[in-house]
Amino acid sequence: MVVPRQAPTLDHERALANKGYSLVVGFDEVGRGSLAGPAMVGACALLSRDADEWTVPSGVADSKML
Repeated sequence: MVVPRQAPTLDHERALANKGYSLVVGFDEVGRGSLAGPAMVGACALLSRDADEWTVPSGVADSKML
């Protein structure tokens, strides 16, 4: 049975912004595993004051699609 992927939301990020944090930063790693080679980390910082303008890019369901 294949379970459909759930579309990403910004609910968690907006909840942090609503708690009064001025900056919300998301991180993601990519690589072949800790034993198989190099790994890279990406980060995106969002200003909480812009939370109403944040959007998930259309068609993106996974960070690897970025």
